[in-house]
Amino acid sequence: MRRLLLIAALILILIGLGWLFLGRQQGKAPREAAAPPLPDLAGQILQSGCRQGQCAWLRVARFETVSAPPRGELRRLTGRKGMSRYDDEPPAAYSPSVRIDWDPRDTSAYAFCSRERPAYAFSDEESGLILHYLDLFDLAGYQQASATIYMRLCHDVASFYDDETLLRSLGYRPGTRSEQIEGGAPEDLARF
Repeated sequence: MRRLLLIAALILILIGLGWLFLGRQQGKAPREAAAPPLPDLAGQILQSGCRQGQCAWLRVARFETVSAPPRGELRRLTGRKGMSRYDDEPPAAYSPSVRIDWDPRDTSAYAFCSRERPAYAFSDEESGLILHYLDLFDLAGYQQASATIYMRLCHDVASFYDDETLLRSLGYRPGTRSEQIEGGAPEDLARF
């Protein structure tokens, strides 16, 4: 009888420990698959987009990981913004023949590399930091340049528009958060 009580008590203790462990695991945020390694972008000139006779550019001075919370990786690009003009067709990529007017000082931009909630933030002289949460399957016009730079910073992919197969192979799904927020902070990108 004593042996039976001891076995029952042991089983109850194991069940209790199991529930305790399971409850702790369920309370944690799921860990997303690790972001790909940082592409070596220092010194490169990236085109973020062209429209209405102008192209926007970024000359990369430094590119680094800021933090790696459970649901993605926050990366910072420090560099200089620039603009160029074109007449008929925009340049497909940078070449020395493209005349770019560079801003006088460097600025920082941020990508939150997350398949669950991709986001990009850049500075605006009037409103501080502008955050773009991106549904890569359904981009608004104002998000196109942000999505282009996001894909370059997070996956080193230069072109992805209308390529659902590529986006799905990278782990993205349609219907993620999509909006613009003005006056935010880089840490806001990683807050759920």
